[in-house]
Amino acid sequence: MNRLVDKAARSQIASTTPGANMRVGSMAERDDVLEDAIRREMNENGAYAHYFREVSCSCCAGKVLVRGCVPTNRLKQLLWSLILSLDGVTEIDDQLDVISSTGLSSIHPR
Repeated sequence: MNRLVDKAARSQIASTTPGANMRVGSMAERDDVLEDAIRREMNENGAYAHYFREVSCSCCAGKVLVRGCVPTNRLKQLLWSLILSLDGVTEIDDQLDVISSTGLSSIHPR
């Protein structure tokens, strides 16, 4: 019980003290947790999970970099809403391409 009180007291002090020392790994840990949550949501999204196999996500300070491809704009929007619904996401860096089975694509020559 004392450990819980001590943790709560430390977080209270850290949040109210200007310049308080933050753990170095805390932001990276939050990013890892967020990446895991995004992967879990993509994998557990029932009928659409197999469309997200070509998608990778990485996080840095709440900003999510999304790379890969999906077959329709609707699936791209679905993925955005799925990611934005998670706590901790502040922004999406969209590098996701729409590649249709009809040969139409959003990929531009580089």
